[in-house]
Amino acid sequence: MSYEFVELQQGERVSRVIAPLRRRVLRSGAGQALVRRRLRRALAAADPDPAIRASDPRKRHVFVALGADYGNLGDLAITKAQREYLERAFPDAVVEAIPISRSMPAIARLRDVIGSSDVITLIGGGNTGDRYDDIQFLRELWVESFPGNKIISFPQTVEFSRSITGRRAARRATRVYSSHPRLAILVRDSRSAAHAETIFSRSTVISAPDVVLTQLPPVRSIVPRSGVLLALRSDLEKSLTAKQELLLSSVCESFDSTRRRDTHIGDVRIGTAEADTELGDIWSEFAAAKLIVTDRLHGVIFAMITGTPCIALDSKTGKVAQFVDDWLRESPLVQVLRADEINSDALQLRAQSITRLAVHEQHLANLCRQFDHAFRKAAD
Repeated sequence: MSYEFVELQQGERVSRVIAPLRRRVLRSGAGQALVRRRLRRALAAADPDPAIRASDPRKRHVFVALGADYGNLGDLAITKAQREYLERAFPDAVVEAIPISRSMPAIARLRDVIGSSDVITLIGGGNTGDRYDDIQFLRELWVESFPGNKIISFPQTVEFSRSITGRRAARRATRVYSSHPRLAILVRDSRSAAHAETIFSRSTVISAPDVVLTQLPPVRSIVPRSGVLLALRSDLEKSLTAKQELLLSSVCESFDSTRRRDTHIGDVRIGTAEADTELGDIWSEFAAAKLIVTDRLHGVIFAMITGTPCIALDSKTGKVAQFVDDWLRESPLVQVLRADEINSDALQLRAQSITRLAVHEQHLANLCRQFDHAFRKAAD
């Protein structure tokens, strides 16, 4: 048995997977035009060479499906942390990451050769819902395609909007997930848990912190920290107004220096080695700062694993404040400012108090234990 992936254009089995996918996308309505464009780009850009070969076909395999190979450093960190966690959890298995851009040919090949004891894990993150419908669509395709295998969705934010499109997407996801007898869904905040337990009531739903928090501290500052690092969104989840960004800039003037660094590096294709380099660079930047101000969830998480004090500004989805409230409330490193609290006095006060706090290593260790407990339940 060999897990060798083929080109999209080759073979009937690939056609049988892609044809229903295209039909479903075309049926999804005018509101999903973005989905069609994204899928066409992903299909056109797929590497024609085999993406993965199993190093030992006699061993059990554990797959990381929908692995990030694009410029979102939070998603790249999840892919890295998920792969490394699975290597520790399944020391005798072969752990293989399948890039999201190779999803269709990977599914087509694996349907023929996957073993009954093999495990599929879906990437963690914030793409369960209709906001990123193309990725949600691929999650469902993986679940539909492997009804006999254990599937574990790593911690996700679950959010389906109340729009017509969102309700339609939720019904479709409910139908697909409910039909799988061995699906476990990890969720990373209490709001997602309540949502998932309602619409995925036939599946196992378990709360767990984001998998990136299980990373061994990647970097600790070995030089004196200096300045404030702003890591702010510029995408569709951005919630800060121009006035609020100006306030942030004025507060940062009280520090010896100010730097800006988003956790997204653009629409680029990134391999594993490049991802490790980019993650090492941003973790070093976080570790060198006195304070992080961010509205990105993984900006907060990067601050945690590098031991850097952080002011967390909530995003449009509310997932940042919810995650901090659920998992990081006891951490002395992180304080949340909600949208209605953003003013110069509040920011100055938080910044002055939080930078006097020490690193709380024990809290990270507790989060790792909580993740281990949740994963063991999901893997049963």
